[in-house]
Amino acid sequence: MSRSVSYEVQSYRDGKWMIDSVYDEKEMAMYVARDLLDSPRHKMVQVLEEAYDESSGEFISKVIFSRKREIDRTSKKPAVKKQSIERIGKTTRPPVEKGSTSFVKYMILLVVSVGGIALTLIIGMYILLEVLD
Repeated sequence: MSRSVSYEVQSYRDGKWMIDSVYDEKEMAMYVARDLLDSPRHKMVQVLEEAYDESSGEFISKVIFSRKREIDRTSKKPAVKKQSIERIGKTTRPPVEKGSTSFVKYMILLVVSVGGIALTLIIGMYILLEVLD
């Protein structure tokens, strides 16, 4: 009996479930589903295990993960309500403050730009002084 399994990540947007991505590995699908919940565009996320039995030609589909985003009234930040059908080992990333990486990128770009302009002026002044002498 030959059977192939894939994991479909779906998100609920605009009043309907939409396929976001499909993976061969369960852990990757779970990671992507949790990551989608961080986005304010996704109200609900679920992972479906899709198994195809080649001998019978049938698809077997079951929800293995489902979570809904709720608004936390005390902090005004979106919170995730846990409605997991099956819990998989946590795949977490170290916390990163949103927006801080953009600020750092812009500051580095500013320093490099100002440094480049200053270097161009110094070289220009040097060449100008050489020509005048």
